[in-house]
Amino acid sequence: MAETEMPKKGPFEGSSRVLRELLRTPSFKKSVNLVLNDLDPENAGLLAQTLVWQDVEFFLSLFSSLPILLNILVRFLVELLRQLGNFTPELISSFMASIIDDLEADSLGAGVGLTLMLLLDMGATDSEDLKAAAPNFVQRFSRGLAGALEGEAAEGQSAGSLMVDKVVPVLSNMASKMGESAASKDSQMSALVTSVTNGIDKVASENPQFIQSVVNPLVDSWRRAVEGEGQKKKTKGADN
Repeated sequence: MAETEMPKKGPFEGSSRVLRELLRTPSFKKSVNLVLNDLDPENAGLLAQTLVWQDVEFFLSLFSSLPILLNILVRFLVELLRQLGNFTPELISSFMASIIDDLEADSLGAGVGLTLMLLLDMGATDSEDLKAAAPNFVQRFSRGLAGALEGEAAEGQSAGSLMVDKVVPVLSNMASKMGESAASKDSQMSALVTSVTNGIDKVASENPQFIQSVVNPLVDSWRRAVEGEGQKKKTKGADN
């Protein structure tokens, strides 16, 4: 019988042992709840500004440790999600509804937008370092994603099949709501559709060679594939 692998000694391993004991103490849990209730998220921006600009050299030294900090956060979230999978979907849905109600969606949207702009600005630099790092990251990310999906799949079910079974109903529901919203000319969805179509028209008009040499051959190939499949079905129906 194989021995159970012992966790590597370190600050988090030690903290987990201490926390295990503290969580058995009602007074500790009460104190934690009191501290959480007194937090002021509206002032978190002040903390970020102070951290960045009060001592830039110190901030940059911390920034160089960001991969370690992010890896800690990622591993924590992965294990947390794995453990949440042991609860019923109904219970998790109830908790998620409460979280969504209290979450500052405007700030989250601003954060996503700023992240997107930062990524686009970095992409525009044509950095050789990014070109070298990105493919390796995508490969490792894909490997982890596939491993997680395969762990959730039923016996004999592929990761791709699991994704289709899970995603299609959600996408169908989203598409229905998006269609209803886009039908209203004054809606944000209608404005988004208009903006995207205008953007596509602009890209097409400014890049005729791309349309002629890339888009048109792909569209023609897809059309031939669809028409060929349709012809097969007609032929099969006639034979029957």
